[in-house]
Amino acid sequence: MSIRTIGRTVLAAASGYAATVLVVTLATPIAGLSGPPTTAVLAGDLFISFAGAIAAGYIAARLAAPGRRLAALGLLILIFLVVAVVLSRVFPDPSRPASFAPLVTLLSVIGAWAGAMIERAVHAAS
Repeated sequence: MSIRTIGRTVLAAASGYAATVLVVTLATPIAGLSGPPTTAVLAGDLFISFAGAIAAGYIAARLAAPGRRLAALGLLILIFLVVAVVLSRVFPDPSRPASFAPLVTLLSVIGAWAGAMIERAVHAAS
């Protein structure tokens, strides 16, 4: 495996994570999901996070070097897990239920995998 392939894999995963951040950052205010954590706000946050994770998985799989899609997806999932642990420890959100961060993390992993499968279905010939 060359340095170029490794770099492309890392860049694919980082680009996927950046897509998640972009989707969540832009969609949350547009959807009006601010204020106290009501059921509607939490459900909206989950939906937007899941959509962002699907976009991340798709982008990571699309940008990865041929034969390295699984590595890019694994690295993306590792990024999701590390960021979730760090954020929950360093910047805990007392307004959210304790189970919210693990649920978002689980849905992010599932969404990333779903996004990669969508990319595979759409671009199966390439």
